[in-house]
Amino acid sequence: MQAGDDKTVGQNVSKSPLLKYAAAQNRPDGSLRFTAVADGKPRFYSYRVLAEYPLLVTVGVQDDAALADYRERRLGYMIFAGATSLMVLLFGAIAIRLLNGQFHIMQALRESQVRADSANRMKSEFLASMSHELRTPLNGIMGYAELLQESSSEENREFAGIVLESSQHLLELVDSILDLAKIESGKLELQRTPEPLVPLLEKIVRDHDPSAAQKGLTLTLDLAPDLPDTLLCDSTRVAQLLNNLLSNAIKFTDNGEIALCARRAGRMLEIAVSDSGCGIPDDMLPHIFERFRQVESFLTRRHQGTGLGLALVKDLVGLMGGDVRASSEVGKGSEFVVSLPLD
Repeated sequence: MQAGDDKTVGQNVSKSPLLKYAAAQNRPDGSLRFTAVADGKPRFYSYRVLAEYPLLVTVGVQDDAALADYRERRLGYMIFAGATSLMVLLFGAIAIRLLNGQFHIMQALRESQVRADSANRMKSEFLASMSHELRTPLNGIMGYAELLQESSSEENREFAGIVLESSQHLLELVDSILDLAKIESGKLELQRTPEPLVPLLEKIVRDHDPSAAQKGLTLTLDLAPDLPDTLLCDSTRVAQLLNNLLSNAIKFTDNGEIALCARRAGRMLEIAVSDSGCGIPDDMLPHIFERFRQVESFLTRRHQGTGLGLALVKDLVGLMGGDVRASSEVGKGSEFVVSLPLD
């Protein structure tokens, strides 16, 4: 056997780790790295045992030669790994900065929302507590206006009538604002009692007969035969929301008819108010229950109003555990259906 630069033939390598390793593995081939006994240089060895002969063929390559290609590429690998790590750190820092900014923005929005909710709640509580202070002077004005109508001359009675009508309109507006404020602040409590249903609906329709007749409109009441005898409700609030719907129907209908229909739908009572008025455009229909929202159209612009009536109807119906929906077609009329629980 020849090893390294030593030209001597028959060198003794019986103590070589390769022979010991090959004998221990009991395999016909393999590889190993060790320091050669012959010349003391570390090498990578691969061997194969020739089964037909008592012979083991091995080839060794020094570390420098075996790792030369890796060492040439190692710097490139390290540069690539460093650049990749730097990019990861850079993007991580940018992401952390953006998330931190987003967190501060969301925190500021939450604080603004809390302040706005607090201010809105204080406003609602203030308006709800102003009920007596606002209604008392208005009732006094209306009382004196009625007295002037009865005891004054013809001209003064006309002026007193204008004052009375304006005061009534203002009182209705104040009542609507205060009721909405009470609902917002949670101070509006329903007084539920069993109320005879048919007499309640008949009285509500009867109260609107004069205003409908004044415009030449037909006002009808259609009651289903399976209606319950009584309804557990706050009759004042039920009358209030139906009065709002009937008043709107009369206001926006110039000719034709208005109908209030009551029917049973499972465990719900459905009360529909329909008219043959100007109707509501499709693009405005989803917004009619918003506060201070009025349909901007040449058909309705001449009518007075604050846009609170339907918002109050929706809030009252929601407070009663019910629902209200609307359908309409321009030029043909509208229908509002209120669903209230029977239980």
